[in-house]
Amino acid sequence: MKKSLNYSLLLVVIIAAGALWWFMRAPQSINNNPTINQITQKTESKPITVNFDFSNQDDVSINYPYNEESLFAITQTIAKDKNWQFSFKDYADMGLLVEQLGNNKNGDDQKYWQYFVGKDQPQVSVDKYFPKAGETVNWKFETSNF
Repeated sequence: MKKSLNYSLLLVVIIAAGALWWFMRAPQSINNNPTINQITQKTESKPITVNFDFSNQDDVSINYPYNEESLFAITQTIAKDKNWQFSFKDYADMGLLVEQLGNNKNGDDQKYWQYFVGKDQPQVSVDKYFPKAGETVNWKFETSNF
């Protein structure tokens, strides 16, 4: 009986020592990994700038937090937040086309909504374009070159 009590006591000591060791090393491994706050701060430091050129109204510039969304989702969210009219057409495999932002609707005065990244016009639909952190996207309501 005394021998089994000694083994039980030894087992409790080993478990306690293992638990103590685990808890002593755990905070070190947690501190080596970035926290959610640190990750959020990194992504918030590089917002996407989205400019809207309405051609007959004041231009609008929005800093939108980077979070790997498509330009379509970003534009739709901004339009909803700004209480702008927003419509689009789904061309199946070709993707989505923004048809109206605010009071400007495609075809008015032979102008259409087009987006540019820098001076380039990506040849991909708005739902298939994913802006990079820090990038500037320009929406322009103007005559199309196509």
